Amino acid sequence: MIHRSYPEEQAAVRRRLDQIWAAAAARDFEALESFHLYGPKFTSFKNGAPREDAAANAAGERAMFSVLEAPQVDMRELAVNIFGDVGIATFNGHFTRVPAKSGFDLLTCGNAARHAGDGGLLGGHGPGVDHEGS
Repeated sequence: MIHRSYPEEQAAVRRRLDQIWAAAAARDFEALESFHLYGPKFTSFKNGAPREDAAANAAGERAMFSVLEAPQVDMRELAVNIFGDVGIATFNGHFTRVPAKSGFDLLTCGNAARHAGDGGLLGGHGPGVDHEGS
C-alpha cells in the first residue's frame, strides 16, 4: 500500500479538488459543503487560529467566497497519495481573486485535503490569511 501507485484514484482526487474550486467560484455552497465530511469529528484550523468545527468552517467559507469575484487557485506542488480507500492531497495553494472592491490579490497558504473512499473530504482545504502582492 505504501509503495503502490494508484493512478485512477489519484486522478479522482484531482477531479474532486477541481470540483471544490469550481463550486467555490460559483458560490455553490451546497455543493461545496457536500464535499466535506461534516460531523462531530470534523475539525479545521489555519494560521495558528483555534480549531473550528463544521458549522464555523462552513460559515467562514460562505463568508469568504461570497465577497470574492473570480477566485482561482494554483495548487503548487500538488501531491496525491492513496492508502487503500483513503487519499491525502497536499499542496501550496496560491489563490488569486478580485475582492468585491477592486484589484487583485494573491493569497497563499499550505493545504491538506484528505479524501475518504466515499468521495468526501475530511477537511483542511481553503485559503488562509497570509497575503502577498496587491
